[in-house]
Amino acid sequence: MEGISLENHRDLSVACDNLVPLKVAALVWRLLQNKIPSKDNLIKRGSLSESHSGGSVLCGMAESASHLFFDCPLYSAAWHKILSWLNISPALHNSAPSHLCQFTRLLGRGRVRDKIFSVLRFACIWILWKKRTKKIFRNSSGSTDVWIEEIQVVAWKWLKSKLYGFNYSLSQWILNPLDCS
Repeated sequence: MEGISLENHRDLSVACDNLVPLKVAALVWRLLQNKIPSKDNLIKRGSLSESHSGGSVLCGMAESASHLFFDCPLYSAAWHKILSWLNISPALHNSAPSHLCQFTRLLGRGRVRDKIFSVLRFACIWILWKKRTKKIFRNSSGSTDVWIEEIQVVAWKWLKSKLYGFNYSLSQWILNPLDCS
């Protein structure tokens, strides 16, 4: 996966606007640069031996950043459920830069809407990363429906606390996210 620069990716502007926590912005930045600690990256860096090169803890397939967030059947289902919640049904890219740019263009029409859906993307990535980590360290998983609820709530909390003029209740957000922009 090829890295990109901040100047070439408007999606990261939500990080500059402090709409998401710094640790979330850092995770997305690392994902875009293919620097997250996925199994393939840990093996490349010598932090994990080849004998641990087994598949993803989630689906058993080879674990890379691209696979974790965009190709894994479990995580891909989460992206599609979020898009279904937004009444969108596209075919998605499987590389981080292309996926995030495409996601913006699906809904884009105005700065506020762009910010809202960038925050939603960051929330997706954050919650999916946390679920992977819980699976590794606590052998805990959960259904994608629970993940979707967490993504919706986290995105709403970030928007409610950081985006001026976002005065929608959680129930309004859950029921009609497109009306909240």
